[in-house]
Amino acid sequence: MKNPRSNTILRAQPALNRRYHDVTAIEAAVEEILQESRPQYFDKYCWVRATILVFNDVGTPNETILSRKGFPETFGTYSVYRTQIRSLSQSQGYMQRVSTSSDAYEAWRSLLGYVSSIRTAHPEAPQVFVIKHSVMVAIVSKEVTSEDGTKILVEAAGDSSKPALVFIHGFGLTGISFDPQFEDPRLNENLYLVRYDMRGHGRSGIPLEASAYESAKHAEDFKAVCDEFKLVKPNVLAWSLGGVNVVDVIEAYGADYLGNIIYCGGPLLTRVLHNNYIHPHLLSLIPDFLSNDADVVARAGPRYVESLVENPDKVFSYRDKLTIMGGLLSMPPTARIHLITRTQNSERWEKEIKSKKVIIIEGTKDRHTRADALVEEAKKWLGPFELRMLEDCGHSPSIERPHEVNGYILSFIQRNAEYCGPISRHNV
Repeated sequence: MKNPRSNTILRAQPALNRRYHDVTAIEAAVEEILQESRPQYFDKYCWVRATILVFNDVGTPNETILSRKGFPETFGTYSVYRTQIRSLSQSQGYMQRVSTSSDAYEAWRSLLGYVSSIRTAHPEAPQVFVIKHSVMVAIVSKEVTSEDGTKILVEAAGDSSKPALVFIHGFGLTGISFDPQFEDPRLNENLYLVRYDMRGHGRSGIPLEASAYESAKHAEDFKAVCDEFKLVKPNVLAWSLGGVNVVDVIEAYGADYLGNIIYCGGPLLTRVLHNNYIHPHLLSLIPDFLSNDADVVARAGPRYVESLVENPDKVFSYRDKLTIMGGLLSMPPTARIHLITRTQNSERWEKEIKSKKVIIIEGTKDRHTRADALVEEAKKWLGPFELRMLEDCGHSPSIERPHEVNGYILSFIQRNAEYCGPISRHNV
């Protein structure tokens, strides 16, 4: 195996990026930031920024990036206020560096005071408040070579001296789907986070031969990731189609190769069992995914994005939607077809899966999976497992409800630490 290409970069991960129309909601969000922030992250990696959009009577937004200094104390007429916005935009930096948790507290409290002043001065003006809180995360990016020569793009973050958690994404997506986990200070402090683009997806190799998508090939990809990062019996989180990769690994290397298993968001327990709980809405999309007609697939892209979450306009920005569609539409038709139609043996999984500690995190409004039928199927095949059903959540709990889901992830791994392997000692 050739030495992999390696690159370490710092990325500003938006740990909070939400829109509000109510000051009370902003106050609650700020309290959440202050409660979850860790002093060491403020010391090393943290910036605070906020954007306020104020719409005039023709709907044109005026934007300013606010730091913790220079907030206007009073406002005159609405036109004067717009001028002050432009002035702030020119005089203030794009982000405000925060060096300590006390500085962060001061920054956010000042912001709340500023927001209240705007509301008082312009009670009739329609406004949108966008609060952003960014944490700089060091992400190691490597390209490893699988057994058949296919390149697999892998990224890692967090503490390499802590238990490892490998993330496997769903169909048409990439590892960046797990940004809400990679940007969480709690997970970065307590786990070693590893994600990779499955073959046929994203920045990994996209072979066109049907034999390149056989079960053994997917297992070899997983092993290549573990070998490079020195992961022994890692925990694994599988989302949607990623669930069948768990089967691939167990069929090739046995259940003891893996630590604890987290099925998050409509997992395919096996390719055959999935037929027992697939949702009609997903069934309606599959013919389009199997089409060689670019126009057909392009029309399916937006429908697919909309189906991933319960409330797409609330969860996804337009940029998010384009990113997801880009992952899907960049796949050659041949790769899509091989991924959807490949067969899989699951005899060893059926015999050994009961030995694993498992948690299922599922949304009640999943439009890819009939959640109740999934649970019944899991009861037949898994040993005793934990279940977290999220009300009014769709197919993507890790994206729709990241704070809640990340808490479940960390708690589950910590409570079952004895069932995963020794910590990674790989020096990245």
